[in-house]
Amino acid sequence: MKCGIDLRLHKATSISDSNINDMDLILCATVNHKNFITSMFPHLKDKTFTIKEYAEYDLENGLDISDPWGYGLAVYRKCASVLDICIDKIIKKAN
Repeated sequence: MKCGIDLRLHKATSISDSNINDMDLILCATVNHKNFITSMFPHLKDKTFTIKEYAEYDLENGLDISDPWGYGLAVYRKCASVLDICIDKIIKKAN
């Protein structure tokens, strides 16, 4: 367990098996993910953002959070750091 998060019970869910139409907010890691969702569900366009876009974080470096899959530990840690900052900003925005 890293970063105080236990992912042993985490399970990915496909969009087709989700209740996406009932969601108030849809956050995506990349613009491609966002575009895919909004092309499948155009009525959810106003609820769909990239994580960095919604958090209003580091926008000058793009809206994507790079996928660390296949890279070394340093890349995973950088990705986790960006997610941590964005999540903190999103939580503050919600309060």
